[in-house]
Amino acid sequence: MTKENNKKTIGALFRQGYALHYQGKPGAKNAMCHIDAMWWFWGEGTLPSEITVAEITRFKIDQQARGLTPGSIDRKLSTLSVLLKHCEDMGELASVPKIKKFNDEAYRDRFLSQEESQAIYDKLHGDFITLFKFLLQTGCRIREALGLTWADLKLAVEASSVTFWNTKIKKGTMRNRTVPLAEPVAGPLRQYQEYEPDSAGPFTHIPYARFHKALQDAAKAAGIEDYREITPHTLRHTCASWLVAQGVDLYRIKHLLGHQRITTTERYAHLAPNALTDILPVMNRLTLGTPDGQTLHGTGGSYLSAQQ
Repeated sequence: MTKENNKKTIGALFRQGYALHYQGKPGAKNAMCHIDAMWWFWGEGTLPSEITVAEITRFKIDQQARGLTPGSIDRKLSTLSVLLKHCEDMGELASVPKIKKFNDEAYRDRFLSQEESQAIYDKLHGDFITLFKFLLQTGCRIREALGLTWADLKLAVEASSVTFWNTKIKKGTMRNRTVPLAEPVAGPLRQYQEYEPDSAGPFTHIPYARFHKALQDAAKAAGIEDYREITPHTLRHTCASWLVAQGVDLYRIKHLLGHQRITTTERYAHLAPNALTDILPVMNRLTLGTPDGQTLHGTGGSYLSAQQ
């Protein structure tokens, strides 16, 4: 693939796209690794228009042959999509080609069992332990946790909470939510604040890449086979999955996680125990006659006759 007609190549355009969308943000290092893989495969002199659906399929096959998991390849394809959209915005590409991901549901909704969580916890060290517990309990996004300041936390012994301000912005509206904190999580934060009173926040000193690596190293050391698929976002899925499995309703989980729509939270609905059988006691009370032969109104007649 070669440069022609003095058009910009993916070498220059992907650098621009990286600077605009990734540089200085969590995940920047991973995005750069993805770009390096694309440059190696296609060459920096390739035109954006030469990256067709067929070429993207060829890239996926190459990455599979190198032993990458569907989840790892999908993350590269996500980066590619952002960069090609940048090329389109710059007038260097007519339209972004359709990028079909593996859509590996097992990867996207991967959550940890309690045994796996304990095994990872036992392998973590220092402040990573506190961040791990915090993410598991609050279900927050990793960037929300890393951006917290002490002003966002209320660490009173009788009632602790955290307010997340830097949540996703939809149509120009920033949403915030306040989440209660259990003492096993609030206690270490309180101690850290006393020990480091001049720090900006509990986790501002932890780079995303360091925690991501520490998490996967701990998972590998714990003997978890798909440790490469475990990311900080896995802890968000884990929090939601555990709560649903314990019978917490989806509406409350929606507000805990900061989802804009309940349909996003419904991805966890299949984990609810006895999702339908739990309503039987309610249905018994709503039938025309109760199990003991009495009506809802206790008149000995039917519900309908009681209304007449």
